Amino acid sequence: MGRKRALVSVTDKDGLVQFVRGLVAMDYEIIATDGTHRYLKDNGVDSRTVEEITGLRSTARVKTLHPAIYKPLLEGGENPIEVLVCNLYPFEKNLEKEIEDLVELIDIGGVCLIRAAAKNYAQVTVVIDPADYDSVLGSLKEETLDINRRKDLAKKAFAYIAYYDSVITSKFGTGMESYGALPLRLDRRLRYGENPHQKAWFFLGEEKNGLIKVYQGKEISYNNFLDAHTAYGAALEHSRKCCVVVKHTSPCGVGVADSALDAYTKAHMGDPVSAFGGVVGFNCEVDEAAASRMTEIFLEVIIAPSFTESALNILKKKKRLRVISSPPEIFSRISIKDAFGGILVQEADKTVNEEFRCVTIKKPNDYERETLDFAWRVCKWVKSNGIVLAIKDRVVGIGAGQPSRVGAVE
Repeated sequence: MGRKRALVSVTDKDGLVQFVRGLVAMDYEIIATDGTHRYLKDNGVDSRTVEEITGLRSTARVKTLHPAIYKPLLEGGENPIEVLVCNLYPFEKNLEKEIEDLVELIDIGGVCLIRAAAKNYAQVTVVIDPADYDSVLGSLKEETLDINRRKDLAKKAFAYIAYYDSVITSKFGTGMESYGALPLRLDRRLRYGENPHQKAWFFLGEEKNGLIKVYQGKEISYNNFLDAHTAYGAALEHSRKCCVVVKHTSPCGVGVADSALDAYTKAHMGDPVSAFGGVVGFNCEVDEAAASRMTEIFLEVIIAPSFTESALNILKKKKRLRVISSPPEIFSRISIKDAFGGILVQEADKTVNEEFRCVTIKKPNDYERETLDFAWRVCKWVKSNGIVLAIKDRVVGIGAGQPSRVGAVE
């Protein structure tokens, strides 16, 4: 058996030098691809190039695809590669470009290396995340990195390359034509699910990462996210400054006005009782006046595109209140529901019927048309069967989630 070997090929070099130095201290021979080799050399760490191992000169597209690399990764033998440190080209960080300009960022060799090492988790430790460097290095030093830990790292590696491939698929189109390919990354673990005994997680699509900012408050739950989604989405339906109060995933109050304060006041009038403990969404910046008014009652969540500094300082008095900002583009172009162990996928409903066809003898006047348009936009977010009673700039009553429309009206 020869000297222990580690193969290193990374784009994200955060924490790499310290990690590799730790491997060298344990007498690992380091093999590195060109860019990683140069980076290590610049930081005083010796490594052998892949070219030295394969005997072939690397090209722009072919570096590690050679039996001299894959045999020791997949089969072990006299000179096995026992550790693979690898992460991929930054495809998802360049999604604003056209696919024709992204072709060279579609990683081939890195994906193959990770897949090979993860397949051979019985013998190989595969590390794709710098966040794992310290724990892996510690376990290697203490000789406690057992097969269960390697299996967990392999699972993470397979999930990583599946996500990477789904991002590429999504850039080519929806990814829904033949096989499901949704690029999702864990954003956060939630306080609990729909009920306290259920675990829950929140995942975001690749282009949405970092778009949700939580300023304060208790840990967010599954229900909080559902209500915040409805409150913010319903508010964004309107061109005037709008506030929506949601309770149990359905709006209970909606108001539009020339200021955030007046919009909130009108929304609260829709159902003052249900507003207590509700979730509030705005399509405009929340200022000091609106923030002050909202502190008068208990609320679970406030979500808006932005908050003034003075508004945030006022809301800090409510330490349990969750305060969230996000740009309007956070909403997805598809809608997903689980069913029978699979998922139902449809295009997101981003349209509002601008054309009304009157089928009655009496024709609506301009005020009634404007009120109908307002109510129509509200009703889009009300659980069926849903009925919305409204005047020009606020709802008067909402009946939601009833088997009968008559029941919804009542």
